[in-house]
Amino acid sequence: MEASEEEYFLVRLIWSRPAAADLFDIADYYDRIDPRLAIEIIDRVENAPAPLLDNSRIGPVLDEEPEIRRWRIPGTPFLLLYAIRDETIEIRRVRHVASDWRREN
Repeated sequence: MEASEEEYFLVRLIWSRPAAADLFDIADYYDRIDPRLAIEIIDRVENAPAPLLDNSRIGPVLDEEPEIRRWRIPGTPFLLLYAIRDETIEIRRVRHVASDWRREN
């Protein structure tokens, strides 16, 4: 079976340093509230990119930055902001939906 133009095969997922720092900050914040909650949220955030590996273009493009897409992390108040480069998905930031993430990006 030949791959159509609509199919994308990505082989790599990377987290940028700012995204890793966001993850650390989220873990730190929720750990102060409830360590079990922190583990649950971090697990959800770390597993959130899985659907992107099957369909990298599933997240809507940001109007102000068309190379960046967003993906809502199920069961959390967070978004992944990511870019697609060749065969790589780069998680750029992890932002709370209530934050001014469009300006912070």
